[in-house]
Amino acid sequence: MTNSPQPRRVLVTGASGAIGTPVCRHLLERGHQVRGFALEKNPDLDESHVGDLSDLGAVRTAMDQIETVIHLGAYPNNADFLQVLLQPNVRGLYHVCSTAVEAGVQRLVIASSLQVISGLKKEGVIRI
Repeated sequence: MTNSPQPRRVLVTGASGAIGTPVCRHLLERGHQVRGFALEKNPDLDESHVGDLSDLGAVRTAMDQIETVIHLGAYPNNADFLQVLLQPNVRGLYHVCSTAVEAGVQRLVIASSLQVISGLKKEGVIRI
């Protein structure tokens, strides 16, 4: 017999996305109280905040009374950095991290993708 973790109040950003939707379902099945945050409502959730990660006030509101954050929200495709990616993927990440600290969140889980390292094969790019 394994010990089940205590139910937690979890915020999932990107809750209506391709990864966020099944993550929310899994967390609900495990007995957690799940709040979603995304550009669209997640129909599986009783508590779903519709908003943009670049809106600091919206992120703060969604973060209220949360113990754990699973940050999956981002623009997932290749696009122009300044015009498309900067707001959700950089400013949004900053808002999630800084607001989690302000709110006293106990655990922050940040997912990433292959896009983070996709430039390593380009000529003239410094490899780490």
